[in-house]
Amino acid sequence: MSALAEWGPLVVATDVDDAVIDVIRKWINTYLSQAELERSLGDHALKRPRPANIINALTVAEFMDNALPAIVVNTTNTSSTPIVMAGGDTTAFWRATISCVVRGKTQPATKWHASLYEGCVRRLMVQRAQKEHGLITDCRWESTLVQPVADTSGAGRWLAAGVGQFTLGVDVAMNGVVGPSVPDVGPYDPLATVQEIDVDLETMNGDG
Repeated sequence: MSALAEWGPLVVATDVDDAVIDVIRKWINTYLSQAELERSLGDHALKRPRPANIINALTVAEFMDNALPAIVVNTTNTSSTPIVMAGGDTTAFWRATISCVVRGKTQPATKWHASLYEGCVRRLMVQRAQKEHGLITDCRWESTLVQPVADTSGAGRWLAAGVGQFTLGVDVAMNGVVGPSVPDVGPYDPLATVQEIDVDLETMNGDG
């Protein structure tokens, strides 16, 4: 390995996920409490998610009954062509989807609950993400929706997800100028061991 080379940073989608999860875990209870205060809902009217239920996942598919409310973070593709700065530092913007999955006894109550959760996470992200975590240097709210989620528990309740779409900026996702000048050599698979050689010799006429 070219250990002495200057490689520069390497930021991947799950690094962005982890940064978002760190911020939400730290601040979500504070923002839920503020929503309760503003709307005169009473203390802990909004159920707090357990830290283990603020997760990175590919899709909002199925959640066990005891896993709700859950907040699912999914950073997928970059939103535009990365910007190459002087010196090769590359600024990138990732699309992040944050889904707040909740359960309710009626459709209206479930939609209200999911909407309020999404609003709390949205305010949290816009106000705290770029101040709280060194990786995220820009946070832009792009869109919001509330959608139903299939409930396979048979509990007779409704599930919904309040979904927020964000664009998250990372100042230096990689550097295109630095890097090793020569490739690593090996290791390679050892050469096969010769076990046996069969040689047929034919004596040509007159040559002994």
